[in-house]
Amino acid sequence: MEILYKVTTKDDISMSVPKDSKYCLQYKKGERVKALTGTLGILLFKNLYYAKDYMDIFPGKLKRVRPLGPVRVLTAMATDFSEESLDEFYAGTDPLQAFLPPLGTVVCDEIEVLD
Repeated sequence: MEILYKVTTKDDISMSVPKDSKYCLQYKKGERVKALTGTLGILLFKNLYYAKDYMDIFPGKLKRVRPLGPVRVLTAMATDFSEESLDEFYAGTDPLQAFLPPLGTVVCDEIEVLD
């Protein structure tokens, strides 16, 4: 079984995204989480080293997850995580809003949260 890593807030929600945003997901043990349709997917780390490296800059909670679909390498992501900016990013109306993701980042459309 492949294990990946998700970094969340202390409240088990998405990092960086405002908690009232439609892009904010909750990650509870034992639950399946699906990315919103039309998004890049759920941002994950392919190993513990990369997840902890990210947490050195953005402290949070570390969760082990199991991918429930294909895992893809992420090549670009939005620079601003407000709902309005993410809407523009996904609509392709602001091409200057993309940057390289953190090292070791992968995405998946659906996961199971293991802890």
